Amino acid sequence: MLRNTESSIIFIQQLGRGLRKDPSKDFVTVIDFIGNYQNNYMIPMALSGDISRNKNNLRKDTFDTTYITGLSSVNFEAVAKERIYKSIDAAKMDDMRTLRDIFKNLKNRLNRVPYLQDYLTSGVVDPSIIATKNTSYYDFLVKLKENEGNISPEANKQLMFISRELLPGTRRHELFLLQTLLTKSQVSLAEFRQLAKNHGLLSDDETLSSVLRTLDLTFFTGGIKKSYEGAELVALQRDSQTGSVERIHRSPGFERALQNKYYVFLLNDLLATALMKADDYVREQPLSLYKKYRRRDVLRLLNWQEQMVDQNIGGYTYKNGKFVIFMRVHKGENFTGAQMAYEDAILDPQHILYYTKSPRSITSPESKILLRAAGEDEPIAGGDADERNQEWQFYMFAQKNNDEGTDFYYLGQVTPIAGTIQPHMKPTQDGTKRSVVSAEFLLADTLDSKFFAYLVGE
Repeated sequence: MLRNTESSIIFIQQLGRGLRKDPSKDFVTVIDFIGNYQNNYMIPMALSGDISRNKNNLRKDTFDTTYITGLSSVNFEAVAKERIYKSIDAAKMDDMRTLRDIFKNLKNRLNRVPYLQDYLTSGVVDPSIIATKNTSYYDFLVKLKENEGNISPEANKQLMFISRELLPGTRRHELFLLQTLLTKSQVSLAEFRQLAKNHGLLSDDETLSSVLRTLDLTFFTGGIKKSYEGAELVALQRDSQTGSVERIHRSPGFERALQNKYYVFLLNDLLATALMKADDYVREQPLSLYKKYRRRDVLRLLNWQEQMVDQNIGGYTYKNGKFVIFMRVHKGENFTGAQMAYEDAILDPQHILYYTKSPRSITSPESKILLRAAGEDEPIAGGDADERNQEWQFYMFAQKNNDEGTDFYYLGQVTPIAGTIQPHMKPTQDGTKRSVVSAEFLLADTLDSKFFAYLVGE
């Protein structure tokens, strides 16, 4: 390969010349002398046929090439993989020029203005990329002067909230409830519970309450809450004695927005697309193995009362029997400026080594939780009685490196291993030492071998 190209189609055409059959030829070896590393992400895009520009898909298509069937096979060498990963991390998939071209090409193919479902079914771009490029897909259409109607700023903020929080499809409850509220101005909590059951979803009180806190925005805090202010979609009617939710109403703002037919059309398209994307997630569990989640998504799906700022979570947080761990496998050069160098590691497909924050000792609250979960007696009495006697579940998330953004892969539930919970004194950047505690965890589900190789590097 001697010709530089920025087109995945031309790349395949060039490759195809070597794949032409001839009686004298048993195989072909392709050597790319160009090495256009800035656009190396196009190689898995071209070979897999997935042109959605979804970075997670491109990473998967690099370490798992099972999309090539028959007698052919694709094997990226370790160095090539790393260069492709770096290219994916650095690539800007949502530049306006590219998205505009994708829009025009799809419009010409459909002979009408494309909407979010069209991008998903045609596979030309992940709808989440184009719907969150501006405030909403409506704003994107306005910028291109292709909007087929007008909506109010209040209605547009509602679309922004749904696009950023619900469009990925990580939980179906909010989507089905909103679809119901399009035709009914209110539903009872009992009706909502039955709706969840009818769709094979979790219907416990904690999950339903979490859904309602999402839609009335009480889950969100800080800057995110401020950015969504006024986009509440439900208003809750509570029992005057117990304070429990009895009925779920449309919020006044949602009621006003629904008077606009174009808004209803855009909302229907958004909800239908989110439900299509939800097919990638399991119904009967709050989290799906190897899927990517933001920290606030994890807390929301595990029914936390309210969001925590990412910086306050750091590597882990715990509450009400749920202990959530976020680890970065490769710290990167930027990590050298951190106060302390942590040595968290995926030891093998079943075992993970993780260090607590500092300063922490064997008597710190999280250490006691780990010791009890591992079946070891607590070294001393004391601490919060509720935390000490609580049954804990541990959830492990991992990120290959900092260039992957704010999302973490869900590796599954883990259990701390008895005998591995140990105190340490580790050096800091200022030459002093601080106390931390390490623990090894056993994964409930053994990591897929290719995914393991991707995370740890070969």
